[in-house]
Amino acid sequence: MDAGNFGAAENNPFEPWERTTFMWDVMADLKYDAVTPGDLEMLQGAQALKDLYGRHPEVQVVSANVADQSGNLLFPKYTVIERDGVRFGVTGVTGGAYYNFNITRGRQLKEDFTFKDPKESLEAVLPELRKQCDIVVALIHEGPGDVNRLLGEVSGIDVVVIGHNPGYMFNPDRNENALIIRTGNQGKYFSVLQLTLDENKKIVDYNGEGKPLGDAVAKDPKIDAKVKAWEDDTKARQDAANRKKSAEKAQLQGTEKYVGAEVCARCHVDEYAKWSESPHAHAYKALVDQNKQTVSECLTCHTVGYGKPTGYQVEWLTDQDKSRYVAGDSTSLRNVQCESCHGMGTFHGTANLVKMPTEETCRNCHTGEFERGFNYKEALAKGVH
Repeated sequence: MDAGNFGAAENNPFEPWERTTFMWDVMADLKYDAVTPGDLEMLQGAQALKDLYGRHPEVQVVSANVADQSGNLLFPKYTVIERDGVRFGVTGVTGGAYYNFNITRGRQLKEDFTFKDPKESLEAVLPELRKQCDIVVALIHEGPGDVNRLLGEVSGIDVVVIGHNPGYMFNPDRNENALIIRTGNQGKYFSVLQLTLDENKKIVDYNGEGKPLGDAVAKDPKIDAKVKAWEDDTKARQDAANRKKSAEKAQLQGTEKYVGAEVCARCHVDEYAKWSESPHAHAYKALVDQNKQTVSECLTCHTVGYGKPTGYQVEWLTDQDKSRYVAGDSTSLRNVQCESCHGMGTFHGTANLVKMPTEETCRNCHTGEFERGFNYKEALAKGVH
């Protein structure tokens, strides 16, 4: 069983959701019986989470409190698993605080979950489970402190598996009448709990341990091969991504790059003052007014160097439906600026600097439906700055 957060955070290579999906595939191979969601599995939103779990419907997903924005539960409140004549009822709850924390950090790509009160949710489902089952297991995605407080207010649970940063305990902990399993972090331990039942299938004794997954534990050849193939592929792609990033960084540190009109203004004060009153200096606003500030075809002419190394860049804002953009750190390259016509600022003092732009330069943008009465000679006579 798993109480959540097998998913990868955004700082894990190579791509977090790919890693989360791979982990889920391996858990299915390992014959997991039941899980409840953790906040890391929720980062991509409700539909992505349901699609993930749908890859392996043989693994039961239970939650008595994770709901959609309409308050409807996304998963069954519990499942009943029978082993050798013993009926285990498994339910789960997830604390919403960690989800909300991810929102404040900008990690949550879709904010479409709601959370019913964990205490009230457990109190509603436990009587039903107790009628049907011999042993009741709760998968609780909360920290150890919150779990202990919860167990002080709720009765009827035999075993609890803690999901959020549980810490490691070699033997099961105990609170009131519940046994608590704390499995440690990062999958380093395999926790086993053995229960001794009387003729009425009531717990009379228990034994458990958290086994370190070191060399003393034999690897399954098929799963080990699958993990190795994943790691090799991930490393190869990560290395390729790092090489690309290093090349881009080296290019940014080179001598040829866009610098922005503010840098040009340090010497060319008069030209900058005249330019700042021209339509070119407000070209980006024209896109904003028409809600076209994310259209590549428009950005090519309304910003400096769009689509080129060191030029204007657009980045996603992590809002719910990815409908908005933010310019990142490229705001200094908005509008039609000096470098749009004269070339990169680092060309200054070289033969590559265009001292007098030709009509052909202007026609890169002032053409077709966007010509709008443009006359090169008249523009030149007025002084385009």
